[in-house]
Amino acid sequence: MEVEYALVDELMPSGTRAKTIGLYANGAVVHNIEYDLATTPCENVMDKKLCVFNCGVQALFPDDDLLVQMNVDSYMGIPLWDSKGKPIGLIAIMGNKPIEDIELAKNVLQIVALRTAHEIERQRDDEALAEYYSQLEETVIERTKDLKDANQRLEKANFEIMSINDKLYTMVGITYHDITNQLMVLNGSLALISNRPLDEKVKESISRMDRSVNIISRTLELSKDYARVAVKEPEWQQLTPILEKLNNPRIPIRADVKGLSILADPLLPKVFFNLMDNAEKHGTGVDRITVNHCSEGNVLKIIWEDNGKGISADKKGSIFERNPTDERVHGLYLIRKILNVTGIGMEEDGIYGKGARFTISVPPGAYRSS
Repeated sequence: MEVEYALVDELMPSGTRAKTIGLYANGAVVHNIEYDLATTPCENVMDKKLCVFNCGVQALFPDDDLLVQMNVDSYMGIPLWDSKGKPIGLIAIMGNKPIEDIELAKNVLQIVALRTAHEIERQRDDEALAEYYSQLEETVIERTKDLKDANQRLEKANFEIMSINDKLYTMVGITYHDITNQLMVLNGSLALISNRPLDEKVKESISRMDRSVNIISRTLELSKDYARVAVKEPEWQQLTPILEKLNNPRIPIRADVKGLSILADPLLPKVFFNLMDNAEKHGTGVDRITVNHCSEGNVLKIIWEDNGKGISADKKGSIFERNPTDERVHGLYLIRKILNVTGIGMEEDGIYGKGARFTISVPPGAYRSS
């Protein structure tokens, strides 16, 4: 187009300054510059689609010293717009004489402006994306460090808890051993006294003492088991071998749980031992137990059911509770605690007069079948 100068400007964030990203002067590419748009023909371009001053441009913008230094007489400029209609720069050509073919120059500038605007926007998007990824990487590094620190604190807390549990279990074991020894002495003394001639009131007192000693002994056993709950990691356990070990000729078990395993505290066998003990000692008329399973949605139901009298409605709500004033040994309370370690629930939903029925609800991920 036989012009001495051509430039591609990118609008800076302030909107009042521009920087060249391509500057051609007298047949050569030269270093880029920054400049204020005010008092220049470029400022005039930003408010229009295309701006043409074919001669005398210095007189129109007397405060633009660059026009004088470059001896510019003609000027044509077109703004660059992004895809959202926002101005992002401009393209301009300047000459020392009037532009000979204005229509050709307009057409060329419009075509170049379209492609240049697209390229500037793409570069900006690339830079913004790179900045986003850089910030994201910094955030990931920071969060990873935070997570690592949190895991270290968690490991330390778990170690401290395990250490406390070990000490507690050791203390319970020592206490259990010492008290058991004293109970054996007390049982022996009561047996010796019982063999002597005694009046009825004394016999009654000794009988009450004997019952109390038995309750204390069973409570100690319960306490020892309770201290072991959640001490070790849950493990997968097959139900069939556990039930087979409950062999009781007087109360046979008919089970349909072959291949079923559940993820539970290692004390899981205590659950079924206590259920059998409960049926034997408190289940009036029990001579048969069935253990079945079914699914409700994605929850496995294991159903322990006897053919005794069952549990009355007024007692159903309290059988799993621990009452310090009650002389009962709270085996069912322990059962629920053992199962709760891996989110397993338990309830008694039998019909009074038809037998006790304990339903164990195993959540997804805590059971499998082989």
